[in-house]
Amino acid sequence: MARKGENIYKRKDGRWEARYEKGRNSKGQIIYGSLYGKSYREVREKKINSIVKLPVAKTISPSESMNICDVSTRWLESIRHTVKESTYSCYLTLIQKHILTYFNNSSMITSEHIQQFINYKITNDLSPTSVRNIVVLLERILRYGEDENLLPVTKRSFTFPKSSFYINDTLDVSQLSILARYLYLEGDAFSVGLLLCMHTGIRIGELCGLKGGDFNFTNETFEIHRTISRIRNTESTPDHQDAKTKVIIGTPKSTSSLRTIPVPRHLLSLLKRQQLSPDEYLMTGTIHYTEPRNVQRRFKNILKKCDLPPVTFHSLRHSFATRCIEKGADSKALSEILGHSSVKITLDIYVHSNMEQKREYINQLTI
Repeated sequence: MARKGENIYKRKDGRWEARYEKGRNSKGQIIYGSLYGKSYREVREKKINSIVKLPVAKTISPSESMNICDVSTRWLESIRHTVKESTYSCYLTLIQKHILTYFNNSSMITSEHIQQFINYKITNDLSPTSVRNIVVLLERILRYGEDENLLPVTKRSFTFPKSSFYINDTLDVSQLSILARYLYLEGDAFSVGLLLCMHTGIRIGELCGLKGGDFNFTNETFEIHRTISRIRNTESTPDHQDAKTKVIIGTPKSTSSLRTIPVPRHLLSLLKRQQLSPDEYLMTGTIHYTEPRNVQRRFKNILKKCDLPPVTFHSLRHSFATRCIEKGADSKALSEILGHSSVKITLDIYVHSNMEQKREYINQLTI
């Protein structure tokens, strides 16, 4: 039985145990430590000595704390060399565009403030997924501030809006056929690249990064281990207006995106016909790359020529995945082809039954 108020008790194995408060985590929750001894007196002395040696924690008040702008700046510097350049650029943009413009120089951000922020962004037509990503980033910054004793520790709770992953930015089978016929007739490097994207669902940056050396025609496969993207130039200054963005060539967004994909057999002859050297890019047929925004521009022009809806380039990826699901593709295999970090992402985004599918399943059952 524990000694009243001391949190010291005798264990079943005969030893005495004393628990004491070592500190608190970023959420304000108590972190306990345990000490053991052969007698009550021994363990009590250990507890007293341990408490005396604990550093005196400074409790920071709202008036002493930094504002969210200064904490964000410190946090960005702390993670700058631990994340990809594109990730850092994305964080910087989200902080400046969404967090700082709303919270200004606030030094005390409560659950109520964050919930109001969430509601405000949703009513201003920002997607639930985007809002969630911004709030998760904000929470990371606030916890950093609390851990570094720059902000007062505050318990926070809020409700995220329900994310809707349903994708309607796709081309139907007849529209895809029209586009494919146009690209087959063109037969140039750019058209072959678009056909490969239509039949494998690779991302636009991955497509731009494909080189001749990434293809293995013996095994009828190609590898994704490079991506091209245009990001904000975090080194730019007001004196260099022409350097606000820059193109980078790097690795894909996650380790799951590093993958080997089968080459569709009906595209093998078209790809071989390009006669690419190992260092030549598929989309240009030369050693010079093209970037995603150039590909998007040409893609829009092709859609106009084919009298097709002005969908985004990413719709080719959505259309591929949707068709695979409709054909009964294995979710695990599809997830790996798409480079998703988990099957759940694939299921959440692409697996949505329609009434015809439900009717077909019901009619298959006979009792």
